[in-house]
Amino acid sequence: MAAVVFYVIYRGLIALDAWEPLIWLYTLLIAYCLLSIVRGLWTEFQWLRLLRAMKTASGIFGRTDNPTASDAETFGLKFSNPDGNGIPLGGVGNKIIYYDGPAPISIRAATNAGKTESSSASICFALGAHRNIIATAKGAELAYLAGPCRHDVLKQNVIFIDPWREMRKFGLPSHDFNPVGHFPDYVGKPELIDKAKATVLTLMPESANASGENKIFRVTARDVSAWLLIKLAINQAETGELCCNLPYLHGLIGGSNADLQNFLSEMIACDLHNGSVRRAAERVRAMIERNPKFAEVVLKEALTALEPYDPAGPLGETTNYSNFNPRDLKTPGKPTSIFIVVPAEKALLYGQNTGLCINALIDICIEANRFEPRVSIIADEFASYGVLPSALPALYLGRSRGVQLITYVQDTQSYERYGKEASAFTTQSEVVVAFSIRSTKDAKEYSERSGQRSIVTESIGVPQQSGATPGYSTTLSERGIPHYRPDEFLHLADFTAAVFFKQNPPIIVDLVSYRAVDGWYQHAKPMPGAPPLKDIPVKYKA
Repeated sequence: MAAVVFYVIYRGLIALDAWEPLIWLYTLLIAYCLLSIVRGLWTEFQWLRLLRAMKTASGIFGRTDNPTASDAETFGLKFSNPDGNGIPLGGVGNKIIYYDGPAPISIRAATNAGKTESSSASICFALGAHRNIIATAKGAELAYLAGPCRHDVLKQNVIFIDPWREMRKFGLPSHDFNPVGHFPDYVGKPELIDKAKATVLTLMPESANASGENKIFRVTARDVSAWLLIKLAINQAETGELCCNLPYLHGLIGGSNADLQNFLSEMIACDLHNGSVRRAAERVRAMIERNPKFAEVVLKEALTALEPYDPAGPLGETTNYSNFNPRDLKTPGKPTSIFIVVPAEKALLYGQNTGLCINALIDICIEANRFEPRVSIIADEFASYGVLPSALPALYLGRSRGVQLITYVQDTQSYERYGKEASAFTTQSEVVVAFSIRSTKDAKEYSERSGQRSIVTESIGVPQQSGATPGYSTTLSERGIPHYRPDEFLHLADFTAAVFFKQNPPIIVDLVSYRAVDGWYQHAKPMPGAPPLKDIPVKYKA
C-alpha cells in the first residue's frame, strides 16, 4: 500500500513539475518499498518451503507411505501365471496376483467367507497339468467344480477318495483309500514303528492340558494299538492277506478275548524289529493278567478312537485297501490330483479320517525325497483334522521336497493344538492371507506385523481465556503409527483380503472368484441342486 501511495504522489509531482530533489526522494521511497516487497516474498517463500519440508515425514520411524496391491510385483509376487505354478492370492484392477514359490501358505477366514470360491477352487484351476494336488473341503462342491477340469482339460488322473459315494450321484467315480495300506512296505525297517505311532497319535490326540489317569489310559491305548498295527503289517507282508487296515484292527480290539490272546501269542513268537514286537505283546498280556480292569479301560479307549472304522460303517467298507497308488503323486509322468470328499454333515464326526488320509499322503510325498513333480495340499477346514504328525515336516522340509501345504483356518488360534510348534504355521509360511477377520487377537497381531509408517502431526495451541490476545501456535512432530490399525483389519470391506508376503508390509487385494476369470469359469461345473449364485462380471484373464 505504501508503494502505491508513494507512486501516486510521485506521478502527481511529475505532473506539477515539482522540485526535482523531491521527486528523487519519492523515487527512492518507491524503490525501498519494492525491495521490501521482494524481500518479504522471498522470506515467505523460504518459510513455506521449510514448513512443507517439516510437514513431510523423513521416514525415521518407517516407510512414509502405505504399500498398495500394485506394489505386489515389487515385493516379488507376479501378475501372470504362464508356467502354471502360480497360487492366486487376489486381484488388483484387472490383474491377478500370483505366488509361485514352494513355501507353505496360511489362509485365514471365518466360516462362509467364500474360501472355496475365492481361493481353493481358484488354485485348482490355476495350477497346471504338471502340478499335482491333494484337495479337501466340506462336501463335494470343490471336487465336482474342479475335478472334471483337471481330468478332461489337464489330462490328469483324478482320484476321489469318497467313502460316502457322493461323486457317484453325479456320474463320477469314487475311490477307496487305506491310510495304513503302505505299512507292509516298511516291515523290518524302523520307519514302520514311527508310522504306526504317528497314526495312533492322529486317532488319539493328546490335549494340551491332559493329565492324571486319563492321560495314562490314552498313552497305553496308543502303545497297544500301535504294536497291534505293526503286527498286522507284518502279517500282510508275509501272507498277502489284506489285514493291515483300521477296520481289521477295530475288530481285533473289539472282538473276543480269545482272538486277542491268540494274536498276542503270534506276536510273542515274532522276533522282527529286534524283538520289540515280542516285548510289546508281553507287556499287553501282563497288563491284562495283572490288572484286568485297567486293561479293559485301555482297550475301551482304543476302541472308541477306532469307532469310525467299525467294519459295519461306511469307513469299514472303504478303508480295507486302496484302489489307486498314492505314490503316483511323486512319480514323474503320472500327473495325479486327489480330492477327499466328506459330506458337510459328516465333517465333524469323521474329520480325523480326513486328517489320517492327508497325513498318509503327505508322508508318502515327503518320503519320496524329490522336488518334482510338485504337490500342493489344499487343506480346507484344517482345524477339523486333529493333529497331523506330517504337517510339521511339510512346513520345514516341504519346500525342498516339492510339497506345498496350504492350510485354511478360521483364525490363528486354530493352530494352537500343535502346542509349541503352532508358530511354525506363521513363521514357515511365506504368504499369509487374511479376510473376514473377526478375532481381535489376530487383528492386533496383523497390525504389529504390518510395521510402522512415519507421519507428521500438528499440535495447535489457542488462548485458554476468552480475554486473551487472539492468536495461536502450531507445533509439528514426526512419529510412527502402524501401517494398518487393528480396527482397520477388523473392518476390511467385503471381498477384500490382507496379503502378507515374507517380511513386507501387507497389501490389500480384491478376492478373485473363479467365476470372474476368463479361462476358469468355462471349465467349472456348478454342482446340480446347489443354490443359484449371483451373476458377477468376468474381469480377469487367467
